[in-house]
Amino acid sequence: MECVVLVAEGDFRTHASQREAVAGLLSGHFGHVVEIAHTESGAPFIPGFEGHISISHCGVAVAVAISTQPVGIDIEGHRYEKMRRIAHRFVPAETIDTDIDSATMLSATWCAKEAIYKFYHGEGVTSHVAVDFPGDKHNLTIEHTKNYTLAVACAR
Repeated sequence: MECVVLVAEGDFRTHASQREAVAGLLSGHFGHVVEIAHTESGAPFIPGFEGHISISHCGVAVAVAISTQPVGIDIEGHRYEKMRRIAHRFVPAETIDTDIDSATMLSATWCAKEAIYKFYHGEGVTSHVAVDFPGDKHNLTIEHTKNYTLAVACAR
């Protein structure tokens, strides 16, 4: 199976609406209700499914990536001012001026790093995650829409 990305747009400001949307995306894809469990580190998985999933949500959209290989996904609504205030936490000082010079670039950097972090389950990640296009083990895709930015890291 290639990496499958499912997205639902709407008003997802509550955890209940986010869980319901994820359940709807997964049941629509698999054709039946799907149980989601979590590892000790919090990574989601589907019991009995040999593949991998990654889930992300924001106030305006919910996204799920499904693959037979490791996968990481992140989706963020446009919240440039908040991202800019905390950019120093996820952008190295030496690249902060270029990585945050526009809302599009900052959103892409934020989402890419989160997707890559999830792809590697945080293992071997210490401080700043390098954004490799592609990396040694992953391909990275970034999409911008009028409502959100989406990044997906899938195994090569």
